[in-house]
Amino acid sequence: MKKIIIIATLLLLIGFVCTCFKAQAQEPEATPDSVTQTLKDRVQRVMQSGQGQVEGTVTEQKTTFGLIGTLEKIVGSTVQIKTYQGATRIAEVEKTASIKRLGKVIAYEELELNSPVIATGILDPNGEYRVNSLKIVDDTIFPSKRQTILGTLETLTTRAITFTLVGPQEATSSSAVVTSKTTFLDILGQKVDKKLFKAGQQIIAVLPEGGSATSSALRVYSLTLTPTSTKSATLTP
Repeated sequence: MKKIIIIATLLLLIGFVCTCFKAQAQEPEATPDSVTQTLKDRVQRVMQSGQGQVEGTVTEQKTTFGLIGTLEKIVGSTVQIKTYQGATRIAEVEKTASIKRLGKVIAYEELELNSPVIATGILDPNGEYRVNSLKIVDDTIFPSKRQTILGTLETLTTRAITFTLVGPQEATSSSAVVTSKTTFLDILGQKVDKKLFKAGQQIIAVLPEGGSATSSALRVYSLTLTPTSTKSATLTP
């Protein structure tokens, strides 16, 4: 009986070993070319995955704009603005847009035609203007043969003012010279102490026509300051 068990065990072991050798014989031997192709396939998959992520990032990038002009038409949630340079722009006002008149929040229905406005927002991939901030301002902001620049204040010293441009050239810094003749004003066009100007405020700098970084700023408006936010406001002579 023991002999029969031993013989059966040996037969099982022999069968298992033969099966292993057969499986190894059926598996193709890895060649340098096959290994290289496998690596290439893996790299290609990684690149395709990375490309999708990059394309998604590019799609999410947004271009901002800034329009300074007169409100000509209002049709539903669409407004038409004629810029002070003479161009006409049609923009869609977002439902969540901030709308203010001389610094005070108003309803969209309170907008009035022929009002001087500053509109900022996002230029979508289709080239459409989508407004997320619409301000009715004092018409003294409009220059007479002057260059008007909309931006975000970075620094202000006794000699110069620097700001980040708002619009297609966003993230680009610009500057102007500050002199004793430079006037600082609030959104109502009233003269204020320049010490009230802080980094991060949205401003408008008015320069001579064809002005550059070496030009002296004629006027600098803060679109944040109003008589309710400062007691030092006085009427501009």
